[in-house]
Amino acid sequence: MDALTKLATAAISKEFLQKIPRDFARAHAIVSQGIVDNFEILVIASDTDPAAIWNTGVRLRRKTTTEIAGREEILQILDSAYGSQQNDG
Repeated sequence: MDALTKLATAAISKEFLQKIPRDFARAHAIVSQGIVDNFEILVIASDTDPAAIWNTGVRLRRKTTTEIAGREEILQILDSAYGSQQNDG
């Protein structure tokens, strides 16, 4: 992920929040930043296990593409997204 791009809670696909458990996403530092041309854009840490990326795509039933961001930034956006999801419903 380039320095000009910021992660956004609003960009996370609904399917990601519904199908990917919070603890899995945090453990593997993996978050959606939306869907483009039927590809899920996954932002991952540099050390995210490729198996976690694969498993996320399988669970979402969608091809994925990845971008790299800092682990702490990913964890913060995950906490915000899953926290607001719990508060909404």
